[in-house]
Amino acid sequence: MKINLIIALVCLFFWSCNETKNKKDEATKPKTEIQQSTKFKSYVGEFIKVDNAAILKGNNFIYGVVLDSMGMELATQAETLKYDEYDMVPVVLSGELISNPNKDGWEELLEVKKIIRIAEPKMEETIEIKKPIN
Repeated sequence: MKINLIIALVCLFFWSCNETKNKKDEATKPKTEIQQSTKFKSYVGEFIKVDNAAILKGNNFIYGVVLDSMGMELATQAETLKYDEYDMVPVVLSGELISNPNKDGWEELLEVKKIIRIAEPKMEETIEIKKPIN
């Protein structure tokens, strides 16, 4: 009888410790999803504009960016932060995906509705290959 009581108490002890650990994990877990009251989705990625094309590249997506007034404003603000012509600028945007009417390039384009944040690009060491002097 005593053995059954001891086994039950040990099981109860381990079960209660497990529950407090789960509660701590939920409390310390960082929130990765940002809920906004707007109807547009937020996109985090790197932005680049070259000639007449603009691109937003994220971890698992690449979208063309519509160069309307907000797209041009984004390009202008990103241009001031670039070190090089081909630097990609980290941005957080709010917008909506639309299908590409031209069917040339990307299937979906991002129409920027709001520029949430623009950060300075990371200065990475680049290797430039120069022609040897003969």
